[in-house]
Amino acid sequence: MNEKFSGTKAAVLADYTGMNVKEMETLRAGFRKASVDCQVVKNTFAIKAAQGTSFEVISKKFAGPVAIAFSYDDVVAPAKIISEFNKKNNNKLKVTGGLIEGKEVTPDEIKIIAALPSKKVLIGKIMASMQSPVRGFIGTLNGVIGNFVGVLKSIKDEKEKK
Repeated sequence: MNEKFSGTKAAVLADYTGMNVKEMETLRAGFRKASVDCQVVKNTFAIKAAQGTSFEVISKKFAGPVAIAFSYDDVVAPAKIISEFNKKNNNKLKVTGGLIEGKEVTPDEIKIIAALPSKKVLIGKIMASMQSPVRGFIGTLNGVIGNFVGVLKSIKDEKEKK
């Protein structure tokens, strides 16, 4: 568990009180699809495993029934999956806190993170915004060249009339 705590980029802690087995399996299936690891760990064990890792700052949150969702590459995935699960299941999973890139985050911050677009969508938006000025420049150059050709054609037509 200490290795998991050390290697994670993002983690979300949630209280799963009131969830039945079917709901927990649905949640775990969503985590598996996104390569997110979900663990229910005994709190005393989790507190000991957190020592010497970035999880030490949130070890006080290990109280009561706590599920931990880990992501080793996508920092948004655990928050998104829990948010989507809660929308479909009347907020049965209560987010108690989390950790992103070694910094503690509150449940409200996790909601904001869950609303962010995915990494692929963000990259697509950045690429589109980078292409926009180039397209505008090319359009301007085509317009200038088109106007220049039009002027030359007009001059040619006038000379042919004389």
